[in-house]
Amino acid sequence: MMQHKYRKYRQLTIAGQTYNPEALFHLSEEKLTDEHVPAWEKEIYRFILEWLSDEDTILVQTSGSTGTPKKMPVRKDAMLQSAFNTIDFFGLTPGMSALLCLPVNYIAGRMMIVRAFAGGLDLVPVPVTGRPLQHLAGPVDFASMIPLQMMNELSVEPSRLHLLRTVMLGGSAVSNELVRKLENQTFRAWETYGMTETLSHIALRPLNGNESSMTRLSQKNMDKTESCEFHQTNILNKFYTDEKNNFFTPLKNVRIFTDERNCLVVDAAGITNTPVVTNDIVEINKNGTFRIKGRIDNIINTGGVKVSPEEIEQRLSGLVPEPFYISSRPHPSLGNEVVLVVPRKPDNVDALLQRLRNVLPPYHAPKDVVVKQPFRMTESGKIRRD
Repeated sequence: MMQHKYRKYRQLTIAGQTYNPEALFHLSEEKLTDEHVPAWEKEIYRFILEWLSDEDTILVQTSGSTGTPKKMPVRKDAMLQSAFNTIDFFGLTPGMSALLCLPVNYIAGRMMIVRAFAGGLDLVPVPVTGRPLQHLAGPVDFASMIPLQMMNELSVEPSRLHLLRTVMLGGSAVSNELVRKLENQTFRAWETYGMTETLSHIALRPLNGNESSMTRLSQKNMDKTESCEFHQTNILNKFYTDEKNNFFTPLKNVRIFTDERNCLVVDAAGITNTPVVTNDIVEINKNGTFRIKGRIDNIINTGGVKVSPEEIEQRLSGLVPEPFYISSRPHPSLGNEVVLVVPRKPDNVDALLQRLRNVLPPYHAPKDVVVKQPFRMTESGKIRRD
């Protein structure tokens, strides 16, 4: 395991200019004391000072994926290990450019800076907005966005998408509609799976790409053992395909299995001190890939049938002509009934509900339409289902 290795990675290139640790320290202090520097940019330099310090840990804000949101200390060496995992997966080399368009007060933005430190990448910071590409002057080799940002770029100004080479999308689920819009793009797009507790993503899913090329991540063998309802899968070694598919492939040195609830448990060597138990219900294939079926804390019990709102939303993608999500409300005999939540009332509610009943099992189909405006969203673009 790396011990204090982060201290070797204190040189950083920003917008084409390389700074040694001393120059970077002074630059950061200047930025933080300049009243004309915007808040989003100050967050970058505040984190850089944390990275340059001799403290072995940094406090990060969790998103609530595994429980109540909280601040937690993480080891800088663990962040460095996570960065190297991503750098190795994508084959990033020194001098390649990395777009930073996510808030640095969360792990996704912080890890982009750490990857630049670790890989000698040229960090390209832009304002944190819904359309980050409008601030780019030239192409970038590597980027990370939330799905909402990518959807905005595809819908509002697609002419700037040629500036992208490889993009990771995370923070919230990627919809079928967004996947369809990505199919004919020239850049490669990947959906990530991860959380603050795993220091960004531990698995990736290709969202576009027409040619299947099998690439070795490490060795060939993969073990799977089962004991009652507890599955343990060794995914240290396997293959992945970069052709579009519905399953995530764990990065090297990441072991996954399920607990008694069929929820994912993650053990990432050099990153997690102990296995991280999630609330994500998963299906794990024999080859070690997995897909998310929904969150156990979102499960709707309707008439004794347990329904995943996320799975229903995937099935209905493209059938509802506006933004929507699946929720529930109390019912006298069913306990709860499934409802479709939309920002405005459809022209013909009965016709819409019948169309949805035609593609869903009886207990999964929404029984009514509920209007809610506006939808409450998290910073990463997830809908708050309250």
